[in-house]
Amino acid sequence: MAPLRIETAKLDSLDSERLALGCFADERPPRGYCGFLDWRLNGLISRQIVQGRISGARLEKVLLSPPRRVPSGQIMLIGLGNIADLDYDVLYSGGYALAETTSGLDWDAYAFEIPAAGRCGLELPVMTEAFMTGLYDYYERKAGKWDRIRLVLIGDRGQIEEILGGLERFIKNTKDSMDIDALRKEVGPLTLF
Repeated sequence: MAPLRIETAKLDSLDSERLALGCFADERPPRGYCGFLDWRLNGLISRQIVQGRISGARLEKVLLSPPRRVPSGQIMLIGLGNIADLDYDVLYSGGYALAETTSGLDWDAYAFEIPAAGRCGLELPVMTEAFMTGLYDYYERKAGKWDRIRLVLIGDRGQIEEILGGLERFIKNTKDSMDIDALRKEVGPLTLF
């Protein structure tokens, strides 16, 4: 079982040396966690987009080593094409490509998001299931590394119940031994402030 932790902390206080975020071709400037990161880095990602170094094209992978304005020293952006065209198959492919790329970089621990959570018309539990299954299919079935990686799934506090629902679907379909009750306890009561 790959240890998975769920984190609701802001990127500024995230305890992870490595971070993986989705990037979309039709979001200019970037939005969501990628947009917050861009703002925190004084428009670094937006400048790279303007200069043609980042496009957000489907399965584009960009590795950034940003200045120390955020705790993460290495950031992977995974292109997912246009958010308007996002579907569960694209999310699965994105998860698979992320696992393949991070495995090639010898990343054994990193934080990631469910790309476009709350910003598209897709159901977040199914989005979570698709992205997690993509990760799992590479790590377990291709590389045999699922039990050796350490993942931190970041999400907004108000989305955690839906994310946990997606993880339950993932566990049921893959027959993974991940303990959903332990994840629920780790996150704690979901009172919104």
